[in-house]
Amino acid sequence: MCDLRQDFPFFENNPGVVWLDNASNTQMPARVIDRMTRFLSQENANIGRGEYPAAIKATLEYEKARETVARFFGCEAGDVAFTFNATDALNAAAEIVGGEVLRDGANVIASRLEHNSCILPWMRLAEKGGAEMRFIPMKNGVPDIEKIGDIVDKNTVAAVITAGSNVTGWRAPLDFICRTFAERDIPLIIDASQAAPHEFIDASRLAFDYMCLSAHKMYAPTGAGVLIAGKKERRDGIYRVGGGTVAEVNEKGFTRITGVRGIEAGTPNAAAVIAFAETLNYLSDLGINNAWESERKTADIIREELKNTDGINVLCGGEEPLPVVAFETEFLSASDVARLLGAEGIAVRAGKHCAHIAHKTLGVEATVRVSAGIYNTSDDAYELIEKIRFLRGKYGKR
Repeated sequence: MCDLRQDFPFFENNPGVVWLDNASNTQMPARVIDRMTRFLSQENANIGRGEYPAAIKATLEYEKARETVARFFGCEAGDVAFTFNATDALNAAAEIVGGEVLRDGANVIASRLEHNSCILPWMRLAEKGGAEMRFIPMKNGVPDIEKIGDIVDKNTVAAVITAGSNVTGWRAPLDFICRTFAERDIPLIIDASQAAPHEFIDASRLAFDYMCLSAHKMYAPTGAGVLIAGKKERRDGIYRVGGGTVAEVNEKGFTRITGVRGIEAGTPNAAAVIAFAETLNYLSDLGINNAWESERKTADIIREELKNTDGINVLCGGEEPLPVVAFETEFLSASDVARLLGAEGIAVRAGKHCAHIAHKTLGVEATVRVSAGIYNTSDDAYELIEKIRFLRGKYGKR
């Protein structure tokens, strides 16, 4: 695999930096930055209804981006709605589904490894509607998916499941999960924010209601997300209203646009959406399976070397995890490890990673998270390990 860092201006402008914070934010290829710059400098106009050339061009490019997203994820363009990030998409899905099904005494299923953005919208709705959250039992540090049937009952009205943990890298068996909830006709929302950058998710094969993801975790700008309506779509719920969401308004009320696009209220971040489409084209041109294999190997080196380092506890990610590794040390706090590594040019993240229940369940206060991307190499892995072992030697027990 060639060194992909040459495609990313960040590394030219920050020589020597080892970027291992990809679960939080990824760098952008030059062609993506160029595409966004070209839109802003040459094509900038609000989409929809404008009859002058720039507006027509902007609208066409925005809809082309929708088609590009659909091709990449194996769905139809009509299934794709653009949001401002995955959190926005997850809130939209919760409002749409929850508005239909939540009632007093109902329950919603989630795993204990969810990002807060997955469960907080449901917790808020549950409090208002007299419902409760139920969490899938854990086994050996990962959700015991086969136990879903033990906590589902006639009052289960929805489920929200991460496709991949942003803490441990656990990969959810989506086929089994989708089938389990589909057989019971329980609406399912998938958070693909961490999995989508690392593996192909074929929406056409999965029986979900909504799938959510962010562009900035897939080598694109911040400010764009995606909500994909699945095979069991519930497309006519209301999330927010405004320009672009209605077909007719009169003194007595309004008629909504049908379909998932009806959540696209107001002026979108067209520049970020169009740049995201360019990112997906870049990943497709790259032969993404090879790049994904390379980043997994980098993470595997990190995981195994950390396990073989005294004074370090690596959290279990299950079988064939995503390239995300979380650990704690006996010799320094997570924030101190991240700060000292950062001073040496290695970017990692420390804290609870917006996954409070996960950390409480796993019995850790905070962790250092290392997450590989397509531009990381084995050299990055070994440099990280060298620096961590230096810290252990300097601050560990003698």
